[in-house]
Amino acid sequence: MVAMAGGAFNHSMIGGNIVSSLKQILKGSGCLTLNSDLKVYIEKIEYGVFPDAMVICEKPKIYPNRNDMVVNPSLVIEVLSPSTESYDRGEKFLRYRSLPSFKEYLLISSDKHLVESFYKESPNYWQMRTATGLDAEIHLFSIDRTITLKDIYENVKDVRDIYEILSEEPKQ
Repeated sequence: MVAMAGGAFNHSMIGGNIVSSLKQILKGSGCLTLNSDLKVYIEKIEYGVFPDAMVICEKPKIYPNRNDMVVNPSLVIEVLSPSTESYDRGEKFLRYRSLPSFKEYLLISSDKHLVESFYKESPNYWQMRTATGLDAEIHLFSIDRTITLKDIYENVKDVRDIYEILSEEPKQ
């Protein structure tokens, strides 16, 4: 089990920024943008998780007799932190992939300008796209919209450029 409550400043800012940006670019589309307060229930494995944000582009399916869980997100967003990154990239991603509605997974670094999108092209084939640097943007195929890293990282503190990190000498 990975504790999720009580995130850091950058994590919270990025989460708020992505929800706000998605709501704005999806206005009038029929898609809903939801924050981290709502759980995704994965029926196939009888397991619930809290993503940092999600988008549902069909009628929301609420888990029976519960108003705090949905079962049909198409886009799921996770803001990576050092304590949860391996879980978000590994086991959590595997769990989400058992959802029939799930089409895209967006991973946002909280300490460097780096956003990764995993988009399902077919049942067993996922395409990965990466955007780095504040001038970059990333296209979200599941909603056919583009978002800028500048919007995602607005007011986020002490985030480093990925190329600055890569040019450093490796730690011994």
